[in-house]
Amino acid sequence: MNLGTRGSDLALWQARLVRALLLQKAGIDAELVVIKTQGDKDQVATFDKMEGKGFFTKEIEDALLNHTIDIAVHSLKDLQTQMPAGLAIGGLIERADRRDILLVRPDAADDSLTLHLRESAKVGTTSARRVSQLHFLRPDLHVLPLRGNVPTRLRKLREGHYDAILVAAAGVERLALSLDGLAVFRLHESLLVPAPGQGALAVQIRSDDQQTKRAVALIADTALMDVVWLEREILRRLEGGCQLPLGTCVDRIPGGFRLSTYLGGPDLRRPRRFIIAGPDRAALAGKAIAYLKGEAVAGFDRERCVRLWITREPARAAEFCNDCDTARFDIAAVPVFYAVSAGSSDQHRRILDRLSTYEWIFFTSQTTVTEFAELMRANNAVLGAQTKIAAVGNKTARAIQQHGWRLDFVSPIADAESLALEFQSAMPTPAGPILFPCGARASTDLEELAAANGYQIERFVCYDTIEHPDLGQTLMALPDPDAVVFTSASAVNFLMARRSLPTHIPVVSIGPSTTDALLAAGFPIVWEAADRSLKGLAEVIHGLFPE
Repeated sequence: MNLGTRGSDLALWQARLVRALLLQKAGIDAELVVIKTQGDKDQVATFDKMEGKGFFTKEIEDALLNHTIDIAVHSLKDLQTQMPAGLAIGGLIERADRRDILLVRPDAADDSLTLHLRESAKVGTTSARRVSQLHFLRPDLHVLPLRGNVPTRLRKLREGHYDAILVAAAGVERLALSLDGLAVFRLHESLLVPAPGQGALAVQIRSDDQQTKRAVALIADTALMDVVWLEREILRRLEGGCQLPLGTCVDRIPGGFRLSTYLGGPDLRRPRRFIIAGPDRAALAGKAIAYLKGEAVAGFDRERCVRLWITREPARAAEFCNDCDTARFDIAAVPVFYAVSAGSSDQHRRILDRLSTYEWIFFTSQTTVTEFAELMRANNAVLGAQTKIAAVGNKTARAIQQHGWRLDFVSPIADAESLALEFQSAMPTPAGPILFPCGARASTDLEELAAANGYQIERFVCYDTIEHPDLGQTLMALPDPDAVVFTSASAVNFLMARRSLPTHIPVVSIGPSTTDALLAAGFPIVWEAADRSLKGLAEVIHGLFPE
């Protein structure tokens, strides 16, 4: 059996992995055949300037069709969604880290800014998807073309042609490349959405070759196919290739799937970003495509205002209201619960007396900052001179700075789980413990992830939430909504205990824990903000109810 592959270091590594698996599990000793593709020959043109699609695969596919080779190994993201007649994906092989990795020269790093890059840094990448997302996240950056294999790109970074480069984490990992002397940031999928199928390997065969199909089935990851199908289905329906600034990634969640999507606009400034969750892959794909194409919620009467609820008191919902077109949206701010200070206990005093022993304090909300500061004041506590502070979200960061505290790390990704993953990527394991001030109902994701990765973390409950006394009366006075925006899992639980909602209406979530609560409440589809803020929620609503 002949196994076709490109000749780059990464392609050969991938081909050798498949050859080893075939020998081990199917008893087949395949011979590698190196084939040069159009993408290998042209090292000058950027991907968006190359004509057609499949410029890293066409010559290999031709070799399959003419029986020069019997099997081919590709990075799945290089394969077209429409196979040439006579060819098929026989199986997918283990998926490596699907995230993008930002490699930064130390003098260009700045952990207080999004993407950890200093102002006006030069970033190398040629992917239309990465270029679009970089421009959206950091308009000040200078994004420059970058071609060549992964070792060549690293060399260009070290030589100073760029301040940073953006590449797939899978390629760096598989080649075990040294990253000594560089700052390394694995970018969370909700911050920079990876390409459909990124990190997965595809084994391509002739569709009528039953013997090879059976052999490949022995080494394939069947569970991975369900996830990747949804990622690539979005690409297929948009009829896109490498030139399309599209990112999609799918996670399995209890009872279904969670799809994150980014599609850049032609001017790089007006992307569509959203997350959608539910149990049915085909339904998610259909809803996602309708959203991307600007189609309104099915059955909605465009001639009247959208009746919209948001689970915030009016003062805290003001930013959301300002970001919505008041001529199209009739917004009711519904106060669902409020925070009650936990009060000063013996445990609080013990922790506050030894604040200086904590290496880091993690804050994930403005409320936590306020309640923690009040407990410090009541107990005459002060921060240690060496204690560092990490914040989730820009509003949390501003609240910290308003108290005059030094800010050492900011994650724009507004949930504790994402903070843990990004912090782990950006920082070595601290020698000292981490303090995590939070509410009584806060998720345990941060502690669990931190403990699993060698961090010492201690929960510090500053407040609890209780139902707003006017919630029942407020809900009775409101007509049925066309959509509801939920700003916390607690808001879901408190509101749904008081009034049931039609499950066909769009429900919009501020983050993963809120999404989980909505799915548990019986909603078949949940829309989640990619930017986990009030502005991000307004962005989703405008996509659901376009003009």
